[in-house]
Amino acid sequence: MAESCEQWCSSAEIAPVAALLCSPFRSTRETAEVLADVFHPNRLEVLDTLAPGARLEIFSE
Repeated sequence: MAESCEQWCSSAEIAPVAALLCSPFRSTRETAEVLADVFHPNRLEVLDTLAPGARLEIFSE
């Protein structure tokens, strides 16, 4: 499946993924790891600021 996704991204002219950011929850980390296997980002980072309860003001800076 990953190969077909790469072919689709190429034919759809999707830009390379520079970074995948996820919350510290296990399920989001696991999903980010699967996506990283497909999209090969330069960086995969777990951010506490993406956890539930994070203040939205953090993202407006």
